[in-house]
Order: sequence, then structure tokens, then C-alpha cells
Amino acid sequence: MLACVVALLALVSAQANPEQGQTFENWTARCELAPAAEVERCFIFQNLVLKESGQRLVHMAVGYLAANGQAAAVITLPLGISLPPGASISVDGGEPTEITIERCDTKGCVGALALDEALIASLKRGREARVIFHDGSRRRIAVPVSLLGFTAGFNSLDP
Repeated sequence: MLACVVALLALVSAQANPEQGQTFENWTARCELAPAAEVERCFIFQNLVLKESGQRLVHMAVGYLAANGQAAAVITLPLGISLPPGASISVDGGEPTEITIERCDTKGCVGALALDEALIASLKRGREARVIFHDGSRRRIAVPVSLLGFTAGFNSLDP
């Protein structure tokens, strides 16, 4: 009997990551093989699209995505944004944190942000984040990102 319990506990702990497509309110889980590696990394994400056209405005993925295993957010913004003003994220109207735009390709402009413990805690207790960037005319755009389900989704990820 004890052997069965130990085997069951090992099975449960081996399944720490969420299932592919599992939803946590406004966040969805996805797992992919890391580039140039045979390690599967899971993350939670949210796509924000324009109602009129269905065009994706912001894609935000969060997980243990950095090469060093640190939690990070990868944010994809639309093409045509103004790069000099940069981009940032703010939680519940708090102080914005800069997002480093790394590259633009056919899918959009991709930025990354290392998540320290303070920012993770802010995202977990927050209700809404705003991804802030500027369009080609340098008009400020602040896209709301719901944080409903963020805590459960993030807690399901395996560091």
C-alpha cells in the first residue's frame, strides 16, 4: 500500500505543469519545445484583439522563459509602432516598468521583461495591467490586460 502511495505522489509531482490549452479565467496555458533544446517550457498567455478587425494588438506570454530559468514576460506588439518612446507595463496604475523591444518581424515587435519577485507579486494581486506603447504618429496607446486567473496560471508553471 505504501509503495502505491509513493508512486502516486511521484506521478502527481511529475505533472506540475498545466495541460496544453488549460484556461485560468483570462489566461491560457501552452507548452512548447524551447528553441535549440529538447526541454519543454510551459507558459500562460493572453491575446488581445481588436473587435472590429480581429487583428491581434497585444500577445503577452509569461513563464520561466529566460535562458537562466528566471520568470519573464514576452510581449508582442503590432508592426508600425514608434520604437524610440519604447514600451512599458503598469499594474493597477502603478509605476510603469520598461519593456525592452528586441526585434520586429512579420508577426510584430517582440519585447521581453524579466519578472522579479516584486513584479510577480504585483501581477498576482493586481486586477489589470496596461501595456503601453506609441503608434506610428507617437500617440500613446495603453492596452488593458486582465489579470483574472494570472495567479492560478502562474502558480501552475514549473520553474
